[in-house]
Amino acid sequence: MNKKIPTARHNSSFITILYVFCIIFIDQLIKYKIRSSGGFYICNEGISFNFLIPSILYWLVLGIFLLAIVVYFVQSLDTTTYSQLSLILISGGALSNAIDRFLFKCVIDYIPTFSFFPIFNMADVAIFLGSCLLLRSLLRKRMPNGA
Repeated sequence: MNKKIPTARHNSSFITILYVFCIIFIDQLIKYKIRSSGGFYICNEGISFNFLIPSILYWLVLGIFLLAIVVYFVQSLDTTTYSQLSLILISGGALSNAIDRFLFKCVIDYIPTFSFFPIFNMADVAIFLGSCLLLRSLLRKRMPNGA
């Protein structure tokens, strides 16, 4: 009768994965609706700011990036809310854009901005916000008082 009772950490991991899938689902749903309704979008073959790189290099960088996120997450099981949220946002956004790249050989961007700023999508917003939160979390961790 050695039954394992799920701990809060296991439930937290499940909820984290669920949030990542929610970000992917929402971004992919928006992209599908825009493509199917004839809305405005572009097929961005590059990475950030439309910087072009070979496809194999993209998948290599993505793999290393996701491995780094997993290693960071595993090493910091006592993560703060900010660092957990940052990892959720970054992972969800990166995976959603990777799905586009796999299916369409480009990333679907649909949010237009000023002429000097590139078009982007919700996954890009998630990655940006997650990066800001991760930077905040890392800077707070380095401060003596955690202020």
